[in-house]
Amino acid sequence: MVSMSKFVDIPPEERMSNTTGSFADDNNFSAIGLLRFVKPDGSTDYCTATVIRTDNGNMAITAAHCIWDIIAENWNTEFYFFPGYNNGNPGSLGAVRAHTFSIWSDFTKDETLYDYGFIKFYYQDGRKLQDDTGAFDCDFDVPPGEYQTTVFGYPYNSGEMDCPRDGEHL
Repeated sequence: MVSMSKFVDIPPEERMSNTTGSFADDNNFSAIGLLRFVKPDGSTDYCTATVIRTDNGNMAITAAHCIWDIIAENWNTEFYFFPGYNNGNPGSLGAVRAHTFSIWSDFTKDETLYDYGFIKFYYQDGRKLQDDTGAFDCDFDVPPGEYQTTVFGYPYNSGEMDCPRDGEHL
């Protein structure tokens, strides 16, 4: 598999301009948050992203279709992550700007495969986002079999889930 990446050079004064606090304490799931971005047609859309434990400390995983617009065959832009977002509350860290996005190139040929991608964030003063939000381990070497899985996100009117489906509640 070959990865595709895009880097966006963001001026330093815009990297953390929306940060509103220094430590996330809104809920026990501050590593999970709302990802806001602009699609190639100019419309704003939203997905879920999750901070994952890395040496860099400023990485999240999300769906590839949130990073790459399969219809326009182009990158989405202007990514902002709101760790700990819930019910309209952006979380104590506010918006954290993303600058690098990566997906597997095979996703562009078949959107049902490899529907995950990675986002790298600018974070304040050389600190690690995962130190302020917590982070989840990420492992792609999962042995075969059935495993119980818990999925967190901000669903909007989709599927038969027993939860609010309004795009606002974690």
